[in-house]
Amino acid sequence: IKNGYNKSSLILTGNPVYDKVFQKLSQITPSTKNSKIRVLLLTHSLYEHGFWTRKQRDDLVKELATEISKHKDEMSLVVKIHPSSEILSDYEKLIHSIDPSIPIYQKEDLQEFLNNSDVVIVYSASSGPIQALILKKPIIMINQNLPGDIMLERKIVTECTDPSRIISSIHQAISSNPATESKINEFVEDYLFKTDGLAYERVAK
Repeated sequence: IKNGYNKSSLILTGNPVYDKVFQKLSQITPSTKNSKIRVLLLTHSLYEHGFWTRKQRDDLVKELATEISKHKDEMSLVVKIHPSSEILSDYEKLIHSIDPSIPIYQKEDLQEFLNNSDVVIVYSASSGPIQALILKKPIIMINQNLPGDIMLERKIVTECTDPSRIISSIHQAISSNPATESKINEFVEDYLFKTDGLAYERVAK
């Protein structure tokens, strides 16, 4: 409108990129609780896209795996890397040198992993964290000083500035998830419009 467009000619549709995701999410049956805290680490291709050095990526992933492995009696870790932008063998070398029992996945369906987790660790806002938010999963954002992270700005994630303290952040996120129902609804309305999976249909109409 500020740029001179007629308000009556503008139509909100939502983002069609997420349509299939939201359709799948609506069909997922919530998983039952486990005796251990199920931690899901969603990596991000910041190194592959030139935002990070390899050392930044490697140091963070190794520290997270090391700290969580020290608490195997109370929590389990699953790692899900980007389905196309990252290299599975890189993560296998990094993580299995610390604990070969930690499973690492790449091509499998993300929604199943989200559904079977109690807390999700991320270090950049992307479609994975947004899906976790829709499922009302507690999210821990490792703050590596990336500018303009909308999930941190909206205070819908537990912020962890020191990866060596990830265990306390996991307990904090589970006991007091900052992503309340109202905050999630506000985020969806402002950035996604609707999660009904019908954005393509609205675009067509």
